[in-house]
Amino acid sequence: MLLPAIVYSALANLLLLTSPLYMLQVYDRVLASRSEPTLLALSLIAIFLFAVLGILDHVRGRILARAGAALQDQLDQRVFSAATRQLLARPTDGRALSAQRDLEAMRSFLASPAATAILDAPWTPLFLVALFIFHPLLGWFALIGGLCW
Repeated sequence: MLLPAIVYSALANLLLLTSPLYMLQVYDRVLASRSEPTLLALSLIAIFLFAVLGILDHVRGRILARAGAALQDQLDQRVFSAATRQLLARPTDGRALSAQRDLEAMRSFLASPAATAILDAPWTPLFLVALFIFHPLLGWFALIGGLCW
């Protein structure tokens, strides 16, 4: 159920490179040639890619929300039954009292920005490598800034 969210996350993270690549092209091609048609074409491409990025991010959030709801649907009856059996055996068991809330917390987590951040985290090394390729000082600056954060 999470595989589509992982795929959408990969595509969205690749599209995050739109802005730096756009600026590189503007500085390299447009400013050197003073070509307004090139600037217009690059800007339209960038706007289109940002729109696609927004759509992919929205779809990824919906997929994760549905995955959380599906998880809750699958486990709701089992958690309720297990908690009820545990409460019959030990009426003051705190784990049994909070079982339904814990399941709700898992569903809420999958629909939250924290889940998308976890899907985005593996892309950080790729972006750092890309920065080192562009210029080693940029890479070191980003790495030190990330460590300080």
